[in-house]
Amino acid sequence: MPEEHLFQDGTLSFLPTRLNRQPVVIGGLTADEMWITVLTSGAAGFVLGIPAALVAGNAACIPLGALLVGALGLGIGSR
Repeated sequence: MPEEHLFQDGTLSFLPTRLNRQPVVIGGLTADEMWITVLTSGAAGFVLGIPAALVAGNAACIPLGALLVGALGLGIGSR
């Protein structure tokens, strides 16, 4: 039974294109690792922003904390 996926010299006639693509790497992190880092850091910043908002009396501290800690986490994680 001849192998239909091989040329006569034994090399493959079909190679999936996804094997030829380079992984997306941003600052040493793949795309999935980057999103996990940003989301977990942002969630930690959101939680830390709640007491800061209570102390400061300004609800804007909550999303500000999420943004700052998310950016900080990405900066530290991509080193």
